[in-house]
Amino acid sequence: MSRISLLALCAAGALSVAFLIDSAAAQPPVQQPQSLAGQTVLLDVNAVFKAHLRFKAMMEDMQRDVEQAEADVKQEKEKIRKLAESLEQFHAGTQDYQQLDTELTKRQSDLAVKVQMRKKEFIQQEAKIYYGVYQEIMGAVEDFANQTGVALVMRYNREPASVEKPDDVLREINKPVVWSPRGRDITDFIIQKVNAGMPLNTANNRMGVPLPGGMPGNQQPLR
Repeated sequence: MSRISLLALCAAGALSVAFLIDSAAAQPPVQQPQSLAGQTVLLDVNAVFKAHLRFKAMMEDMQRDVEQAEADVKQEKEKIRKLAESLEQFHAGTQDYQQLDTELTKRQSDLAVKVQMRKKEFIQQEAKIYYGVYQEIMGAVEDFANQTGVALVMRYNREPASVEKPDDVLREINKPVVWSPRGRDITDFIIQKVNAGMPLNTANNRMGVPLPGGMPGNQQPLR
């Protein structure tokens, strides 16, 4: 899955973390499917990411860092712009002009390097968040498989296709799972499992990546 598509995945979670937490608390527990020993079950991994409360909190936390970094860059660009305007007060070739021109060139170069470094840092941070959450999801899947004895868990997309969107239609036609009996989708159970015990103040905490290890998302930090 591409960086941009993953980013879109994060952006798709339009509901606030607080709302999601309240909704999760209000919903009755999902009953674990029965009689699945030796069976193949289905999991919508994208849906689990969208509903994963800690994942959303970490991505929102990172987004605030991105916005602060962009504000810092904007401020430095304004300083450079004013410095360039002051350069017009001097005649080309004079010592004052050369000194100011040298400083201007250096600050522009330093800013360009800083922007590239911050972009790389955010991409790496985002990848760690996705990978860590993905490992947690896989752990929940493994626990489920061990408890129920399922033989295989297949990835699929349970979102209905829209006939107005050619890409959706193509996805629907090419989906690997053509048909499955009712009760084989374990997505809601896995969502319940990964969100179990989430504190109500998750959205206000700087979560970090408290996991041993996703897919990079749709941040586009710094310009």
